[in-house]
Amino acid sequence: MPLSVACATYHHRMATLPLSNTAQLLPNLHSSGDLSQATQTLLQSTSTNTGNTETDLILGDILESLGCRVALVNVCRQDNDLRVISFTNLAEKIFRADDPNREEATKGLLRALVEARRSDGQALLPIRVHYFFRSMLGIYACSNPKCTAVDERFRSDDRPVGKLYTQPDILCDCKQGRILELLTAKLAAKFFLGGYSVQNRITARPYFPICQTWNNSDIPNFDRNAANYALYWPNQPDMHNHDKWPLLPNRKRSKSPEQLSDLNWNRGEFKFGFSPAALQYGTARLNTGRSKNHYPTGWLYQVSVTAPDATEQLSEMPPFPIVCPRCGDDREGSREQRRLRKKLGVTDSRVTRSPIGYQVTGFAKINQVLADALLVNFPWKTANW
Repeated sequence: MPLSVACATYHHRMATLPLSNTAQLLPNLHSSGDLSQATQTLLQSTSTNTGNTETDLILGDILESLGCRVALVNVCRQDNDLRVISFTNLAEKIFRADDPNREEATKGLLRALVEARRSDGQALLPIRVHYFFRSMLGIYACSNPKCTAVDERFRSDDRPVGKLYTQPDILCDCKQGRILELLTAKLAAKFFLGGYSVQNRITARPYFPICQTWNNSDIPNFDRNAANYALYWPNQPDMHNHDKWPLLPNRKRSKSPEQLSDLNWNRGEFKFGFSPAALQYGTARLNTGRSKNHYPTGWLYQVSVTAPDATEQLSEMPPFPIVCPRCGDDREGSREQRRLRKKLGVTDSRVTRSPIGYQVTGFAKINQVLADALLVNFPWKTANW
């Protein structure tokens, strides 16, 4: 039997083990179950003579007789130095590039090298493998809360958005809602939708999700700022209950708002505020205010200038408010923070901070998640310390 077929067979036998669960993996690998059977199959396939009876030593004899350890080292060598090599390239160099079993065979060979031992109990060939973990770069959602693409188990009358996606796209699978970026408030656990906005001839402002593949002069650059990015809170306004209107910054919260103009506040040459808005789910167009043609479906956060010469500074202003409209979490800060505003300017992100943010995972958080998963799945009861 060819070596590639034998190694592939070994891999398939070993693949029946629960590799995704570390707690079950190690006890099974070191038992006399599938590991022993897979090793015996490889032994018979290669016709290797061995006087050992232990599985890991038998594997060592098999791989040494076939020269696998030396072959693996040689294919990773370049200019007399050992270099990192991709799995695909490794498979093509160890086995023929036209061998259909090359990748499965390489998996089996690497697994065998991991399990194999010399007579002194040392590993036949220590191997270091680099796994690349891709963190989530954002979550996106259908803008239609009545989205039919949502699994029936997760549908509800108070659901604020439709189906969720881990990749940006244009139109939801329901064909009745644009896909926008999903944002969240850190304390209130409330969801918001964000998108790049483009002014058109009518008062509506269409949203555009992130899509770097577009080549259109009308599409803004992808730096999120108050000039090209809009924040929408999908919370249908109750125009008669002012207690359910968006909360304002602490310094503006001394009295309850009586009219929509009370939902604005000024900082320097800029005016901030929330306005009722109607989102057309299929086209992602926003209409502010009320009319007989549209009724508000949520609130739009808006930034404008009070001085004409400050218009260009909109592209430097962060796109999110300093306060969460739901819970009132105010990130403007103390007196010291306000003094910092006078020094840095209101457009500085250290001044105009927001409790609303993206659904992303930083490098430090990824390490915590992976370490936590490792601790949970580690076989503490069966580990041999």
